[in-house]
Amino acid sequence: MNQLTKKNTILVGLTLFSMFFGAGNLIFPPFLGNQAGVNVWIAMAGFAVTAIGFPIFGVAAVAKSGGLDVLAKRVHPVFASIFTLLIYVSIGPGLAIPRTASTSFEMAVLPFIPTGIDAGKVFSGVLFRGIFDCFETGKIDRMFGEIFDSMSACADFYRICAGAVF
Repeated sequence: MNQLTKKNTILVGLTLFSMFFGAGNLIFPPFLGNQAGVNVWIAMAGFAVTAIGFPIFGVAAVAKSGGLDVLAKRVHPVFASIFTLLIYVSIGPGLAIPRTASTSFEMAVLPFIPTGIDAGKVFSGVLFRGIFDCFETGKIDRMFGEIFDSMSACADFYRICAGAVF
């Protein structure tokens, strides 16, 4: 097994962070705490187990077994093929890709165009063409691993400091 360099270890950590830390992990905990009232500690413990513990254990289990297909073959080889395919399709084309286009369009474009103009399909085409170009040239790893994750970590640090001060 190859040993990761310190830089690659940090990049892998930031990449995993960016994969698992989404808007739900930023918006949902305060809402959950507000709704929990006096049971806030129980709610926080449950959220920590399900939003932090389960993903970490899942990544560890897949990594320790040698890959998702190896882990799923413990059940049955046919199950491994179908399960792996369904996981990859549902996560990528089934959920993440359409959500990326619709959320980006709703937040960044729709507020600035006149009512009645349906530009969603054009926006999606341009967005995914740009993403495809990044994959094609290998720029995506650098872009997410070094640039966006660093910006996200700095923004999170700023929010934490601002929250502690104010």
